[in-house]
Amino acid sequence: MAQAKEQGLTHLPRDQIEAFLEVYDEQVGRQATPGPRGQQPAARQTAPATNLLLRLRDFPDAIWRFVTDWRVPFINNLAERMVRPIRVKLKVIGGFRGKGGSFASFIIRSVWESSKLRGQNSFEVLRLAATA
Repeated sequence: MAQAKEQGLTHLPRDQIEAFLEVYDEQVGRQATPGPRGQQPAARQTAPATNLLLRLRDFPDAIWRFVTDWRVPFINNLAERMVRPIRVKLKVIGGFRGKGGSFASFIIRSVWESSKLRGQNSFEVLRLAATA
């Protein structure tokens, strides 16, 4: 994909994507357990690994979305990093004492992270928000 992006392409050639999906289908066992794409298997009691394999088998388009739509990142690490500090606070302290404190904390964190993503000075944005 990096080479295609360097060449100015906005997507991979369809035949290359199909080749990826064909190998993927073989690896997750589509040939051994055929089923229509995009349909969820019937509810059943199975092991977590089996459930994962069934999801990998039945939803390849969602799993490979980052190949067909380059706006979708390969990982969602950014979202996980944004949630982690709040999660750590909840684990360490055991939560907030009241709803007001948690609400204020979430707003401040949201403004802080949004301003960083926009390339703005987070302190300045919070200072301006406090004086408004």
